[in-house]
Amino acid sequence: MAGTLGSEYLEISPNLLTCLPRARPPVNLYRYDEGVDRVVLYRERDRVLSSRVKAEMESICQEGRLFLARGDFAAFSELLSRNLGAALFEDTLGDGEKAVVVGDALAARLGDFLSQPLASTVEPLAHDLALLADWLWADSNRVFSLKRGIRVRRELTDHGVNVCLLGTALYVLSSHEKDIREHLSQAALGFLLHDVGMTNVPDHIRGKESTLLHKERVRVEEHPEVGLKILRRVGGLSERSLRAVAEHHERLDGSGYPRRLKAGEISREGRVCALADAYAAMTNERLYARTLSAEEGARTIVSDKGFDPLLAKMLAYYALRNEA
Repeated sequence: MAGTLGSEYLEISPNLLTCLPRARPPVNLYRYDEGVDRVVLYRERDRVLSSRVKAEMESICQEGRLFLARGDFAAFSELLSRNLGAALFEDTLGDGEKAVVVGDALAARLGDFLSQPLASTVEPLAHDLALLADWLWADSNRVFSLKRGIRVRRELTDHGVNVCLLGTALYVLSSHEKDIREHLSQAALGFLLHDVGMTNVPDHIRGKESTLLHKERVRVEEHPEVGLKILRRVGGLSERSLRAVAEHHERLDGSGYPRRLKAGEISREGRVCALADAYAAMTNERLYARTLSAEEGARTIVSDKGFDPLLAKMLAYYALRNEA
């Protein structure tokens, strides 16, 4: 019954219990009752627990009889996201559940960075992405579960997470094993931070539903270079990360921006980020155009001559494939 998103309950292991506020758990807790041979409510959410109950709960957990309802996993995921390492290497969680935690962790960390772009806020992002890279290195098929972490809101942080997850999956699928081990976390950091320059674009332009005026479009098209300047000022990012940020709106036919680069001038990280960014934007909630289905989005990127054709086909395959 434990360990999959499709089950009714999730077993809380001793490792996961350390991530749960013990004084006042924010989710209902359940225990397996041998007398009735089923899972029953143990403690209601937000109820203060006495020292005796805490000790009893730890004992029940050690016996493998403490559970969480599937419907409460979203709240639990936010708690787990503060310790991504504990979640990613926890046997009782399924890969799909871990992907949800990854999405929550990256969104929280990215939000902190966009509010204060400093070395102190980029370091936790780099740490979490290194953990994610190690997890994917151990089993590259896990990339197909990353789609569980895709977010549906239109916020800048959610788009950054979506591009990171899609871009990371595409990077793995198109890599040799050595590339994954050495370069994945650097590339993923660039994918996650690709739109940092959009923080300098006024809200009334970013949220505009009608066609942008020329001066507004110029402001938007400056954001890759603005983002690059911000990240160079922060320091510590590899050229691999920086090129993903600088080139995510470049196109192979020279029609992109800001430098109108052409095929051989665009890095692999830039090509991957461009595809992930475009696909995430067109298949998620947006104000200025109709949201496309996964199938429509896949057809659009494959037919667009501005994208790397092999990578576009890989992304289409990934987007339309069922999770492993």
